Amino acid sequence: MRLVEQKSYFLIEDLFFSSVVCGFSKSNLEGILPQDVHNVLSFLKFKPAVSYMSQLHSAKIHCLDRPGVYSGDALFTKTKNNVLVVKTADCLPIFFSQADKGIIGILHLGWRSAQKGILGKIPYQLGSFKIVLGVGLRQCCFEVGREFLEHKAFKPFLKLRDAKIYFDAVGFAKTALIKKGIRQKNIFDVNICSFCSRQPFFSYRRTKTPSRTLSFILNIG
Repeated sequence: MRLVEQKSYFLIEDLFFSSVVCGFSKSNLEGILPQDVHNVLSFLKFKPAVSYMSQLHSAKIHCLDRPGVYSGDALFTKTKNNVLVVKTADCLPIFFSQADKGIIGILHLGWRSAQKGILGKIPYQLGSFKIVLGVGLRQCCFEVGREFLEHKAFKPFLKLRDAKIYFDAVGFAKTALIKKGIRQKNIFDVNICSFCSRQPFFSYRRTKTPSRTLSFILNIG
């Protein structure tokens, strides 16, 4: 996997099957949908449909056969030329791709959706999928309250540092997805923290910004 930087976005290349275009926006775009996605994908020879969500911090997943605006926190499709998008400013976006059946997906993982078990509810056998963990809070900066200690699933991913508790959302996601069938060798990470990255990304915790990073994936067929 490699990240290719452009003026207003990064592309994730050399990983998913050849007709997949995916990546994430930079902070010179505010995250306005669908305009900013069309701006990013202006290098294509056509204008794709855009599907995104009113994100609920839920465990609700949609498998699409047509473009639209949905309520929930994950989108999957076999449909071509339909860009799937999630908006984040600290939560963790996760990209999915399965070559044989042409499945792509994007998931918005916040701690509430993690607690509600969204990763265990993905309606596919994941053994042949590849995934990428996108820009979001890493354990270096994901400070949480003591109430996290009450959640059994979170405990192995909590670390005490300077009398504060930090949550490893990436480790949690990897472990949950491996239990779901993902192979360790098929898990990739852009390794960018939204809070402390040298390249500024939107972080609600840092600036209370209303703007959002857009993570997107598209099968152009």
